Amino acid sequence: MQGYENALEVKKAYKVAVTELEGVRKLQSEWDQKGIPEKKYWVIKANVPEQTKQKSLHERMEEKKRGMEQQKKKERKRNQDRDCL
Repeated sequence: MQGYENALEVKKAYKVAVTELEGVRKLQSEWDQKGIPEKKYWVIKANVPEQTKQKSLHERMEEKKRGMEQQKKKERKRNQDRDCL
């Protein structure tokens, strides 16, 4: 059904395939052992996004203060809306 006349031909084809596979695996292991030097990329400060830059302590404190003020404003609005009912 697969193009072989008898089991002996299948066995011969199998042995040939196994030896080819062993050769390929040997070449692959040699290539892996050589190792390829990793590419090194230069970081250009102009291309670094703002998110990766570390913010100073002062900037972080200011952001927290602004966030707290906005949260207080929202709470005041909610409280005013409740009084109207």
